[in-house]
Amino acid sequence: MSQELKKIAMPIVRPVPLKTRDQGWWTRTKAWLWAARVWEVTEDYVYQPEGLPALLIPAGFMTDFASSPRLFWGIGMDPAGILLIPSLFHDFAYRHDFYLDADGNRILEGQGKRFHDRLLQQISAEVNGMAAPGWLAIAALDVCGWPAWWAACKRRTGEIDLLGEYADR
Repeated sequence: MSQELKKIAMPIVRPVPLKTRDQGWWTRTKAWLWAARVWEVTEDYVYQPEGLPALLIPAGFMTDFASSPRLFWGIGMDPAGILLIPSLFHDFAYRHDFYLDADGNRILEGQGKRFHDRLLQQISAEVNGMAAPGWLAIAALDVCGWPAWWAACKRRTGEIDLLGEYADR
């Protein structure tokens, strides 16, 4: 039985320049070889996962999408590739431990890491029409996602933080 996928709008994002200009040789080289590209959402983006209210990512939100090592990009885990939309919401959720509804109100607050990881998998399956990328991402998050979650927990202030650790970019 074929399943018709709904057309899904892509978020409007712009790349933020890597910090190489006016830096020392080593800093430029590290940025060139290992720095994750940061992206800024330039227009509010709304997506409605099945069974949940519409979720909003506000304009100005900065993200690196999936923080997958370059080693895995060749097997389809490129941060700006198939995981782009799910990672956008996942990054917002890790940073805040809540989501915003289409009106900008907090919802699904305090659900925790496991909930956000599962929602990444769900959104990935919905957006891409295939389960494998989401399952690979959730397996990696189960093993390697805890340090990112704990670091985000320490940085939370309760306020909506659009810039996160990228504030100095």
